Amino acid sequence: LSETDEGDILCFLPGEGEIKRCAEELNGVPDVFPLYGALSKEEQDCAVSPPLPGRRRIILATSIAETSLTIPGITVVVDCGLMRVSRFSPSSGMSRLETLPLTQDRAEQRRGRAGRVRPGVCWRLWTERENASRPPAMKPEILEADLASTVLSAALWGTVRIDGLPWLTPPPESAWANAVSLLRMLGALDDDGRITDAGRRMARFAAHPRLANMMIMSGAADLAAIIEEGAPHGITDVRDVRLTSRMKELARRWRRMCADEGSVPIDPGEALAYAFPDRIGRNRGNGTFQLSGGRGAFLDRTEALSREEFLVCCDLDDRGGDARIRLAAAISRGAIEEIFADRIRECETCSWDRRRETVKTVRQRTFGKMVLEEHDCQHVVSEEAMQSALFDGIRRKGVANLPCWTKGTRRLQARIDFLRRAMPDAEPPWPDVSDDGLAARLEDWFRGFVSGMTRWAHLERLDIAAVLDVALSDSGHDRRELDRLAPSKMDVPSGSEITIQYEEGPFCEVRLQECFGMLSTPKVANGRVPVVMRLLSPAQRPVQVTKDLASFWKEGYPLVRKDMRGRYPKHYWPEDPFTAVATRRVRPVG
Repeated sequence: LSETDEGDILCFLPGEGEIKRCAEELNGVPDVFPLYGALSKEEQDCAVSPPLPGRRRIILATSIAETSLTIPGITVVVDCGLMRVSRFSPSSGMSRLETLPLTQDRAEQRRGRAGRVRPGVCWRLWTERENASRPPAMKPEILEADLASTVLSAALWGTVRIDGLPWLTPPPESAWANAVSLLRMLGALDDDGRITDAGRRMARFAAHPRLANMMIMSGAADLAAIIEEGAPHGITDVRDVRLTSRMKELARRWRRMCADEGSVPIDPGEALAYAFPDRIGRNRGNGTFQLSGGRGAFLDRTEALSREEFLVCCDLDDRGGDARIRLAAAISRGAIEEIFADRIRECETCSWDRRRETVKTVRQRTFGKMVLEEHDCQHVVSEEAMQSALFDGIRRKGVANLPCWTKGTRRLQARIDFLRRAMPDAEPPWPDVSDDGLAARLEDWFRGFVSGMTRWAHLERLDIAAVLDVALSDSGHDRRELDRLAPSKMDVPSGSEITIQYEEGPFCEVRLQECFGMLSTPKVANGRVPVVMRLLSPAQRPVQVTKDLASFWKEGYPLVRKDMRGRYPKHYWPEDPFTAVATRRVRPVG
């Protein structure tokens, strides 16, 4: 480049770190100027000022030079093909800078910087094939970035309403609402969404509001730099992190602002609590923690931090379920109570004790969704609260395990649920009284029958048949209609009443000889569903299963008769089952 081209050289690099390393490699080359957002105005002016006559400059720039600044004298662009973009990181709860391949539109934008004053050249450090596979354009950053700083700026301007600003691309409403909620938690906004004095102080920091609040309250600039840059892989306790040169430089910059705030350095765990009040966790045992924001998190049990009673988690690997804690610090109960004294709540609550299988009443002190401490108390809370805890116990153990079930009530349940499945177009619909269906409607159907019950053993007294009747009436049906559409028994020609079983059916089991003269298969559900007939031998063993009795008499019975006559010669096996007399005996009387 130095021998063949004239004019200044603009080299695009992804970030400040790469620019500094490149400048070190060019040590001894005159007129090398860095250009990135963190530089002072005077330092940026050195890079964008017109070149001196006869001098050739090399400008090492981030994407700030793509469109934001005009740089005279550029005829050569060297593009590394990488860009650094801000992406919301669920692990840190803040935006993180990610290095990504440059998109095609951004590459064209950079190429255009080479020929603004006279013909120039652009050297791209990637192949044509790689270029063709790159995305045509980036999604607008606002669709994927953390919006906490944006909302804080909007609050400074007088609004936190998403429709209060003229957006080119409106941000997602859910992300905006989450940012508002976080700023309220940090004390940057009041309940009405107006910016507070603390919020104005946070806005003066060139840092995420989480880190700004931490530095204002604790002066922990080093800690903020660690979180901003990310700790080395494998280090879990933030106290074990050694600052890199980049972290030290960032911390120096922020420390000056902390001094202006009069902040006093404190313990790392206490400092982190100001940044991550939603990620304070209490040890639940076996390396698992309940976080104040409601999530669960865990550490490998070999980690020393896994034995601490309370942690503040500043980096979580959130892949569904409980999140893995990647970086944290211990904090004492006393520190939590002192820092968040105005947010700690005391209440008496009922819950289900799984070990003792009983409702228990406890007095709790909570911070967010995290219980700081609790102990049993004898104070009687409302009947509604007691029942809610009992229902939680029923759901945990399962409706199927209720001690009140009998064969009769299980059959009643099966009849109702059969009609729901067999008559899906019924109006009104039949209720879902399956075990899952009952569990979903405990509050609606069980409440009137569990008064005074606080133990699992008490549920032996539960009138589950009455519960099923309530489910019927609540759905616009009754037992009379149930008996008509799904009768519990049916008559056969012998005069016997045979139970119809609906759990796997409907089906019934009846001795073959009791059905002589029955010309067709009985049906239920308004004639929609035939009852499966399990025809039994004199020894009560199945000889035929059919839901088409007429066809069986014509085609299957002759073979069955031949076999049965050989096995049970004393019993009655007529040639014509259509006209034969049904009997419960060995042979018909008379």
